[in-house]
Amino acid sequence: MKNTKKTDWKQAAFIISALALAGFTADATAGGDVLRIPDGALASGMAQALVSAPGSVDSITYNPASLGAIGGIQYTAMFTKWAMGYNAWYTALAYPLDAIGTIGASLKFLGTAFPRIDPSGNIGRDLHAESWAITAGFGKSFKGKNLGLNVKYVNDMYQNYSFSSIAFDAGGSTVLPLNQKFDVGLGLAVRNLGANLGKSRASAAAISLPMNGAIGATLILKGSEKNAFNLTAEVDSTMPEFDSKIMIAAEYGYKSVLFLRGGYAKRLAGEGTWSFGAGLKVSLSKFGKASKMGNYDLLANFGGISFKDQFNQYALCFSVSLLEKPKAR
Repeated sequence: MKNTKKTDWKQAAFIISALALAGFTADATAGGDVLRIPDGALASGMAQALVSAPGSVDSITYNPASLGAIGGIQYTAMFTKWAMGYNAWYTALAYPLDAIGTIGASLKFLGTAFPRIDPSGNIGRDLHAESWAITAGFGKSFKGKNLGLNVKYVNDMYQNYSFSSIAFDAGGSTVLPLNQKFDVGLGLAVRNLGANLGKSRASAAAISLPMNGAIGATLILKGSEKNAFNLTAEVDSTMPEFDSKIMIAAEYGYKSVLFLRGGYAKRLAGEGTWSFGAGLKVSLSKFGKASKMGNYDLLANFGGISFKDQFNQYALCFSVSLLEKPKAR
């Protein structure tokens, strides 16, 4: 029995390392892997360059300040087929409270399974590794300038062993006039500030959260959401490692119905990743103006990521969002 438990923890160390690899980190003791993959197909299609993007329900992940710029209720649900056999589920809600601000909440889960191998090499029941996070956020607009704050509970679990921590995000954003045709959005966010999840019982090393900082700019066509260009420089670090990447992304929307997206993220110390995506928005007003659903749009998004490493991995994401049409102010 003692040998089996020791073997399990060797496999646990392998799973933690594999999760870290899937999260693009070089630190084998990094945790909070559910925080590393994109939230929503919009983010997947734009290299996660959303720190300065216009406010949406996905802002609860990338910059809680932009929640304050949302003009109506938004809800989204997502499924991602991630690299190396991982699956992720994500759902989020943003709810404006008139002059008070916008509150948001999200739940995200990442899971996989590995075959159990005993000391004799026999394969038994699968070993399960899971990582999940629940987030509550608030964003407020002050004369065109937005501030926001998140608090989240993060849990990594392997079989009967669990590691958890509380983390915080904070950010700011604004939109400034550039010329007669374009505005420029600016955003800054610091994410996943918190204590270590705990210590690995396999190596006694600290399991740390992926502390992250991002700053970016977005070129926005005035009076429309048809065209947007995101240019984001982001610093991502997991102590004691320091990893940086630069993301460039663009979105084109035809009559605010059909959206085409693409992006590229380049790690300064590693390979780059290509992103691509598309979206289709349909008004539910055909159900009648008297219907409550008539004031909503349905947005279906698809996103994909292709990255070169020793495995030549890819990820595919699909999400559906319900968006209340902005209320007149």
